[in-house]
Amino acid sequence: MAERIDYITQILRARRDKEMISLPARHIPPEFDAYYAESRELPAPAQRAFE
Repeated sequence: MAERIDYITQILRARRDKEMISLPARHIPPEFDAYYAESRELPAPAQRAFE
C-alpha cells in the first residue's frame, strides 16, 4: 500500500501536464503485469479446492 500512496503523492506534486501523464504510463503496466501473473496462478489451486 505504501507504493500506491507514494504514487498518489507523485501525481499531486507533478507540476507539468507531461509529468502527470507520464506517471501512470510508468506505473500502470507493472501493476497490470503483477495482477495478470497472480490471476494466472489462481485457477489451478481453485480447481484443486473444488475437486
